[in-house]
Amino acid sequence: MQFFEENDNEQTSVHDLVLKMEELIPGCAYSAIYKKKRLKEHYKDRVVITELNGVANIVTFKETALSILNDFYNQPKNMDTAEQKASIIKAAAKLIQSEIKEMPVNKDTYPSPVALSSLEEQTDFLPGSLRHFCPHFFRKTLILSRRRQ
Repeated sequence: MQFFEENDNEQTSVHDLVLKMEELIPGCAYSAIYKKKRLKEHYKDRVVITELNGVANIVTFKETALSILNDFYNQPKNMDTAEQKASIIKAAAKLIQSEIKEMPVNKDTYPSPVALSSLEEQTDFLPGSLRHFCPHFFRKTLILSRRRQ
């Protein structure tokens, strides 16, 4: 819960929260279903969890979701299709960029050559939103993301 609260301006998946919990407390992580239940119990109506079939459950604070929706709604209504696409891409880029800036960086160690040559280990360095975005462009990433779910 602390990790989620410290990154309250971001969106993350329930699965990523479970992985983070396993990282912090080995052998003590909840299942994704139980974690989602606990988030709902703890935060009540302050949290939004997407629940779409076949898509990772994304969790964010209601305040963050409302801010994103408000920004999107307040865009000019007379935009043509190209401007709408550019606006959506810009919004996605802002979300990914803010998540990258929030990522912890360890400057004391450098990834091993094995980690650098492994596509799976390289994707572990990506923020969650970019990891969810990549499967739409790269076939190997799609396979890796499905294996993790």
